Amino acid sequence: MIQRNSPRPVGYAADRRLYLDKTGAVVEADDPARVELLAPAGGTIPMPRAVALGLVPDENNAVETDDKDPKPKTATKTPQNTK
Repeated sequence: MIQRNSPRPVGYAADRRLYLDKTGAVVEADDPARVELLAPAGGTIPMPRAVALGLVPDENNAVETDDKDPKPKTATKTPQNTK
């Protein structure tokens, strides 16, 4: 048997029932806007679709952050009072 080393899982495993609303957005089972079952609990959504739906981050467009400094960068100097 040949094993492939994949950098990403093949699919997103839903830990609960996930639905789509009429706009195609993912919603919870208790959302009255739900119209279509996307995945049952334990079901798998193909990774490209899960990325497109925002269920997992797109590693190709990920933004690196500095975990040591979670605050946004702001100017530390105040403008000089000029006349």
